[in-house]
Amino acid sequence: DYNPMIKANNKYLGVFSYNKIKIYNLNPPSFKLTDESSIFCGKKINYIDFNPEYPEIIMSALNDGDVKLWNILNKEKDNKEICVFKGHSSYVNYAIFNPIISTKVISSDDMNVKLWDINKYLHEYNVISGKNIGKLKWNILGDKYCFIDDNYKLSVNIREPNEHLYDIVDINKKEIKDYIFKGSREFIIFHEDRINIWDINYLDKPIETFENINFLSYL
Repeated sequence: DYNPMIKANNKYLGVFSYNKIKIYNLNPPSFKLTDESSIFCGKKINYIDFNPEYPEIIMSALNDGDVKLWNILNKEKDNKEICVFKGHSSYVNYAIFNPIISTKVISSDDMNVKLWDINKYLHEYNVISGKNIGKLKWNILGDKYCFIDDNYKLSVNIREPNEHLYDIVDINKKEIKDYIFKGSREFIIFHEDRINIWDINYLDKPIETFENINFLSYL
């Protein structure tokens, strides 16, 4: 009764369902799954992500508050775990590698976002707090990260020294369904019935709005 979800890089496809990740090799000549290609996480999985530099390293955000790194090439079925990030007080919604610096990780629970440095013995930077955190993402340059806060506010934060920069707030307090980055300055924010485009240098109101649009038709 648990719907599987997927994540992929240029070598592997990860399919996770409840507490297990199945790894498929995407390289020719075979699209292959073996017992050695499965990772049993022990707890419910909420999100997975592949390392951008080392495609064999995968990360899982778990329901017990832990974030774990795994090496999928380890042939020992029960010995793929590399390390564990501990510090979240509730279940972890997202855990995402920085797209540029592969040793930087962000993770979030319902109320907090944590920034980790793998090279500094899993050093945890200061916590950014919110009210109802969702849709955690890095920007394409890896120097900022964002999340939907309190359903209608997009929180924009800088990676180092992990500080809050500004918020993009919907005037009518309509729920944000999702958002994407458009270059280095603009955000496209999806609501139930419209799309707003924001410029970070002009945050009083959207620079463009498309109304009476079904959000799902753009996914």
